[in-house]
Amino acid sequence: MNNIYYVYMYLRKDGTPYYVGKGCKNRIYEKHNVSIPTDSHRIVFVQENMEERAALDLEVKLIAHYGRKDIGTGILRNVTDGGEGSSGYRHTPEAREKIREAGIRKTHTEESRQKISAKIKGRVSPTKGFKWSDESRAKLSKSATGRKHTQETKEKIRQINLGKKHGPETRKKVSEASKKRWETPGYRENFINKMTGKTHSEDTKELIRQQRLGVPRSEETKKKLSATLKEKWKDPVYRQDQLEKRKAKKAKK
Repeated sequence: MNNIYYVYMYLRKDGTPYYVGKGCKNRIYEKHNVSIPTDSHRIVFVQENMEERAALDLEVKLIAHYGRKDIGTGILRNVTDGGEGSSGYRHTPEAREKIREAGIRKTHTEESRQKISAKIKGRVSPTKGFKWSDESRAKLSKSATGRKHTQETKEKIRQINLGKKHGPETRKKVSEASKKRWETPGYRENFINKMTGKTHSEDTKELIRQQRLGVPRSEETKKKLSATLKEKWKDPVYRQDQLEKRKAKKAKK
């Protein structure tokens, strides 16, 4: 049994993987056609002590699951589907450049994107049932702690999500997850403490206002809002706060 191989991932600062590979010995730290994270906590061993065939198979599954950026199927910077070649083989610089150029020029038609989307829907994650080692979990946790998106990244995410609407099933899942978090001891208090004193910028207020313009509310939504507000007004602190705000607004006028 030649169990000297492993499968590894390089993670972005937000904790998502950008490269999946298979190797042995010090391959994980050697030069790649992608940059190696300078933060060791973003270099993660997915599974160790594997036979080469098993390592190649897991590499293929992970690349298929996360998808490749160069062909528009996902988030990885891998330029192949994995599982190819033998240990120790290295592409020449010319070959690597050709692969890179081919990936940059390649684009998908709308029909092709739909086919890819249909193909990966419902796909079971290759890591389902897989247990991360304590060391890997600790690295993932540390890499995600305190991370913040740049304004550029936030704007990209906002543009991607503009006009998108969740289906009933997704909304239900989100609602259940939020309720579960809210019931976690300490979560409610921490959330309220973080939000206390925070206000939206004028740009954000205007964006929210524009999004709400012309959006009719169903009778059910109106009833829920009415019931929520009635409950809030029963709280003496909330009532006093709202009355003071109203007085302040009248005074400004």
